[in-house]
Amino acid sequence: MALTSLTSSIDTRTLLERCMGNSGLVAKLMNAFANTLPIEQCALQAAIEHNDLIAVARISHKLKGTAWNMCANSLAEIANLVEQAARAGQIDKVADRWIEISLQIENILDSISTQDSIRS
Repeated sequence: MALTSLTSSIDTRTLLERCMGNSGLVAKLMNAFANTLPIEQCALQAAIEHNDLIAVARISHKLKGTAWNMCANSLAEIANLVEQAARAGQIDKVADRWIEISLQIENILDSISTQDSIRS
């Protein structure tokens, strides 16, 4: 299976290197990532709506780690900013970043979906 670039949402070249060239493993990881992203997105949105900064910090920390592992660097950076703002008690900054994090997630999901259709 040939991997095409997922625009700038996921650095597939680096991810493939991390997986020692195993494109099948990359595909499985991307599918798992695509399955968990909407769940994390909903959980983060609910935590923000309830002004639950402890939950926001926890969810964004988890999202940051998963995104770094998946070479989704822009998402990881934004999740890091959300986590820092939540830990600092800055709900306004958290809310301001919500749109950015949602757009990154949607971009990644669209990219993975496009990748899946190319493989089919």
